[in-house]
Amino acid sequence: MKEVKRFVFLIFGIIFLALGLVGVILPIIPGIPFFLVGIIFVARGSRKFLRFILKNKFTGKYIRMIRKEGISKKAKGITLATIWTTHLMSIIFIKVMAIKIFLVFTLLTVTWILIVLKSKEDSRRKILIINKEM
Repeated sequence: MKEVKRFVFLIFGIIFLALGLVGVILPIIPGIPFFLVGIIFVARGSRKFLRFILKNKFTGKYIRMIRKEGISKKAKGITLATIWTTHLMSIIFIKVMAIKIFLVFTLLTVTWILIVLKSKEDSRRKILIINKEM
């Protein structure tokens, strides 16, 4: 059962990484959120890949920071607004029903993952809390 779960994570990860690549090439969908979601899925499916992305000089620093501190609520809000805007526009203008269904699926999946990700406190809020304690 564990192997099936890891395989499913790898498949979803590869799909989202491919969507991220398409998003970089085509302006219809945002690429970066799909890359992040793809990395999350693949990392859950493969420990070797998780080690690779954590040691990678381009992604490692950011992934470690997100895992440790989370992402700011402002960044979550901007990302969600961008994803929802671009996806809804694509859903409206694309005529193929299979692509519309796929876009709805990816929109809901990315939204769920962003909501579940840990949020980091605003640095101004931390300063206020520290000052109140003193």
